[in-house]
Amino acid sequence: MTGQEIFIAGNTLSVSADATLTTDARGHAANAGGASTNGGGGGHGGRGGNGRNASNAGGFNDSTLLPNDFGGGGGSGSRSSGGRGGGRILAALAGLCEIDGTLSSNGAQGGDNSHGALGGGGAGGTIRIKCEIFDGSGLLRANGARGGQDASTGGNEDGGGGGGGGGRIVVRSKSSSFTNKAGVQAEPGGASGGFNPGSAGGRGTVVFIRIDAGATTTVDDSKADDLDLEVYRSWRWEPAVEGSFDYEKVLVRADTQVVGGGGDATIDTNLFELENSSWDTTVESTNGFATASDVTINTVDMVVTSSTIEMGNSNQWTVNSTTSYEQSGGSANAQKF
Repeated sequence: MTGQEIFIAGNTLSVSADATLTTDARGHAANAGGASTNGGGGGHGGRGGNGRNASNAGGFNDSTLLPNDFGGGGGSGSRSSGGRGGGRILAALAGLCEIDGTLSSNGAQGGDNSHGALGGGGAGGTIRIKCEIFDGSGLLRANGARGGQDASTGGNEDGGGGGGGGGRIVVRSKSSSFTNKAGVQAEPGGASGGFNPGSAGGRGTVVFIRIDAGATTTVDDSKADDLDLEVYRSWRWEPAVEGSFDYEKVLVRADTQVVGGGGDATIDTNLFELENSSWDTTVESTNGFATASDVTINTVDMVVTSSTIEMGNSNQWTVNSTTSYEQSGGSANAQKF
């Protein structure tokens, strides 16, 4: 069965505090859309985690800025199925989008038992919204699920499944007074627990984008009107998919993990802020898969506050700031500023 979606087109959307729109477990089935067999977690915005005795978890797929895919299904083990990925929620609105309730596109857990060789968790799906005004205080989530858990007390070499990766969430609007941006979730499925657990997946990607005042919001198929990027929780620059990155502002908010991967990235902007966050170009996923990528930031002003920048011996970090570079707290292990 292919994935399922909720697609909303019209003037306005209002989700009250006691309401939920959900496509949980409506994405790719087990072994499809980014996962293999043998208990690996499904992939999407984040990489899936490995099953206890296999390394074929689902990889990254889809787009950070125009995501359209479902969450990858977890790989089945020989004794339980992998969980389905999350579906997708898409909205293109001429006016206000007010979310006080919940939009949810989580993956499903892999099957549990007491005999090991269990399925991986499904990855989180896609939530993508474009509107004039984005408001409210609700919850957006596209979380991966944990892998199947071995409830035995020992004796099984083949243990639990890997966790699914987080999904992808993008909100485009001309203005926003949404108060729960920091609470948006594209979290990974955790380690499965029990005997011989599988490993956790990686976080997905979350971004709020301010668009041009003259942009059309009833069609959401272009990045041409994007002005400011405001990143939360986790982010990967993926130039092989997205091409160039050219914005008025790039704002990396508190407690966000930015990682490398996807090739060398060049970012052109007037202001780049990194706030109480980390950027590690030596890994391509928040669950630690190694890579190396160069980063070049061409900016007028750059502000780094209580943040950590890390790079390896085989890659380079270059900042060309025409007016100011300001760092307060944290550390920067980079080759060139």
